[in-house]
Amino acid sequence: MSARNPGRMAALVLAAALALGACAGEEAAPKGEAPSLAAPAPGYSQEKPAPSATEAPSYQPEVPDVAQLLRQSRRRNPDTVGWLYIPDTAINEPVLQTSDNDYYRFHDEEKNYRESGSVFVDYECTLGDGRGGTFSQNTILYGHNLGNPRGVKDDPQGERFAQLMHFTDETFAGRHPYFFFITEQGVQTYEIFAVAYLDANTEPVSYILPEYPAAAFSLLIEDMKRRSLYDYGVPVGGEDKVMTLSCCSHKYGSEKENPYQRFVVMGRLMEDGQPRQETAHLRRNGQPKEPDFTKYSTEITPDERIAALNWQNLGGGQMAEDFDALFKTLEENYPYLQSLEQRLGMTRQELYQKLRPQIAATGSDGDFYTGLHDLLSGTFKGLGGLRLEDDPYRFPELAGEYQARAGESRLISQLSALYNSAQAQESYQKLGEPYGLIDTYRSVYSQMQYTKTSWDYRPAPARPQNPALPQNLRSNGNVQAGLYEGGRIAYIRIPDLSEERIGPDRDFLLDFYRQAAGAQSVILDLCGSTGDSREYVDGLLLAPNIREPLTLRYWQLSRAGERNSKFFDFSDPAWRPVSELPRLFWPGGGIGGFTHARMLERRVEPAGPGPGERLYLLTDGRGERAARYAATMMKSGGLATLIGTRPASGGLEEEPAALALPQSGWIVRYSADYTLLPNGSCSNLSGARPDVAVDPAKETPLAACLRVISEGGGGFPQ
Repeated sequence: MSARNPGRMAALVLAAALALGACAGEEAAPKGEAPSLAAPAPGYSQEKPAPSATEAPSYQPEVPDVAQLLRQSRRRNPDTVGWLYIPDTAINEPVLQTSDNDYYRFHDEEKNYRESGSVFVDYECTLGDGRGGTFSQNTILYGHNLGNPRGVKDDPQGERFAQLMHFTDETFAGRHPYFFFITEQGVQTYEIFAVAYLDANTEPVSYILPEYPAAAFSLLIEDMKRRSLYDYGVPVGGEDKVMTLSCCSHKYGSEKENPYQRFVVMGRLMEDGQPRQETAHLRRNGQPKEPDFTKYSTEITPDERIAALNWQNLGGGQMAEDFDALFKTLEENYPYLQSLEQRLGMTRQELYQKLRPQIAATGSDGDFYTGLHDLLSGTFKGLGGLRLEDDPYRFPELAGEYQARAGESRLISQLSALYNSAQAQESYQKLGEPYGLIDTYRSVYSQMQYTKTSWDYRPAPARPQNPALPQNLRSNGNVQAGLYEGGRIAYIRIPDLSEERIGPDRDFLLDFYRQAAGAQSVILDLCGSTGDSREYVDGLLLAPNIREPLTLRYWQLSRAGERNSKFFDFSDPAWRPVSELPRLFWPGGGIGGFTHARMLERRVEPAGPGPGERLYLLTDGRGERAARYAATMMKSGGLATLIGTRPASGGLEEEPAALALPQSGWIVRYSADYTLLPNGSCSNLSGARPDVAVDPAKETPLAACLRVISEGGGGFPQ
């Protein structure tokens, strides 16, 4: 079984750092040996006639009624999200999901330590309201492949996802065209379109990402069909949802010899009313694409592989020109340079003199790209938002988003022009192919380092689990809302606070506010919430829950360099030299490289009142800008008790500024501003301090909140 390392959100192509060790210690299969067909499943006869290509597609598959079992499993463990059923196999069991991909590798559905673990959903996947149409584009399920007895090769009679090996038998595969995922909302039918052996870092597109841009999704489907043992002839379009069942394999050696091999069964979600057929009209793929294990070889280092990559054929002089332009722009505009000097223990001149000869001697585009990436994100540690725009697959979407928002501000207008320039479009189009190779080589190296110690894996101590959510919980695909204790406590969970969710969520939230009008306490759970829409927070979280206007004043500081002047109009009288201002709070007592500051204001008018006498906001420090902003506004306005861990920032900062390197056309992002409250309590570097701090190793924010409510503490009266 394989699962991604929870610290890493999806880079679009070839994400690795996979958690290994699921099949350690199994005997090696002779390399180069033709795979034998798996034994048939119990109750399955190979003597059934082959399917006819003309049979009528009126078949209705039989699926067991597991509704009661599913409810019982959810009561025992709220992490239960569904039930997986594959006919004529032993796979007929609950599916779990938690906040990482490690816990259920070695814990069963009742949270007991168990080597065979559980079947679980990738932590980055979303399951919406339980209907397949609201799932992630690619929902990934992991399970161990454990032979029975342990230590054998791929064994279809083994535990958990070892049962997937039945699909290596062509007749079995033909007689079982579907698998089924059941939620409280009903049965989802997945029509199988690929059964394949893979390596852990598939090229050109990773198979274990929840979402893909359109072009990358098409590449994924095409690649999986090329790898499949069979041609199913099942069309999969850009609007389809797919489910991937993934486990490790032993076809190409034991786990210790080759920990990078995988086996998958992939299906596309069928819509209600689509005709079913009793058999799959498949044919064996004569030459399926084989897994590529050469990239895991230690004989050639990742650096040597990357050094061979030249897609723009930049010369040393061009790379040096890019570096000079970057350094000059940062010197004039990057307000965190003084802090960077302190962090690195050297002046900017010393830093330049050290790095310039190395850049000039760079031998390839691959070397220059990875060196620049590591310099900004590694050596400079991303201070002040400093990073290389490094995702060519997401680049067209970003360009489109900025173009649509160009009228919002001077900053967004400039970003739109930069991202939609002919040079930037061409540069990131060229970066597409080598980007996958670079990411593969680097992540494979990280994975090899990880596996050196993975054989002695000991599961981490069990982390605290959330209390059960309200039994009457309902969802619109994003917002989850329900009532505890007969309506005394209202609970609202919002995973996505992006602008596009405002319309779909407005009526749902306002309706729930009315339903919860008698609640004594309201819990807003923004732990790990994504999105950066402050308008979502203002309109749907703040306005309905205030009875008087809420005003927040804060300082915005910047450095009046030539580049930043394109983003901010420093001739506006609102911008004042920092020397004219009272002492501002800043780590270390100074204000770094900032030259100008202005006072800004955010004001929210009431549109309620909302429910409840006391508000509680839950934060775990992982939320993105909108969640951080919500914490800042509610804390400063005395609206809610903050419970959890401190957010990384106050959420008031603008989007990072950007510059394009003149020769490569690559874009570098940096924060051109710094925001902080007049009392110094929130800034770019630290968010609102919780009223009730939570140790994540001992308690979850929701558990702490329910405890505080039961003790009668916290919460600000409205």
